[in-house]
Amino acid sequence: PLVARALPLAALGVLLGAATHLGWDAFTHRWGAGVRLVPALAEPVFSVGSYTVWGYRLAQHASTVAGLALIGWMLARWARRTPPRLPASRTVSARVWAAMAAATLVGGVTAVAVEWSPGSGLFLDDLRTFAWPAVTGSVTGLAVAVAVFVTSWHLRGDAATHAET
Repeated sequence: PLVARALPLAALGVLLGAATHLGWDAFTHRWGAGVRLVPALAEPVFSVGSYTVWGYRLAQHASTVAGLALIGWMLARWARRTPPRLPASRTVSARVWAAMAAATLVGGVTAVAVEWSPGSGLFLDDLRTFAWPAVTGSVTGLAVAVAVFVTSWHLRGDAATHAET
């Protein structure tokens, strides 16, 4: 069926995604070979208070914003062009929204807990140190919850569609 045919393409997509991610990391992290190849990336670009934005960090943030904008545009385009396949009566329950919120919260709290050590005092003293893990952990938790929901939605939706015909 369709799943069996799509599996090799999905595997190829994962491998290509991992390879390009690692390649881009070489230019967007202080330790990367790309930063050594392009010395301007190792230079400070500007500062905000005591926080210095280096070239590699600016490239990282700019590519994140550009990538999110591209994904948003592609999703909006897909949503406009794709007719709905499922009955309009299939709505998202409050339990699903609660589960997504819980996964987001658990992801953020877990990431902060991993960063915090009991001997370090109040971790809120350096908010920036914990804001990043809190945000990335929350986004990761939400992404996992959405992936599980979408997968189950499609599996249940496809089963319901086939049962009706």
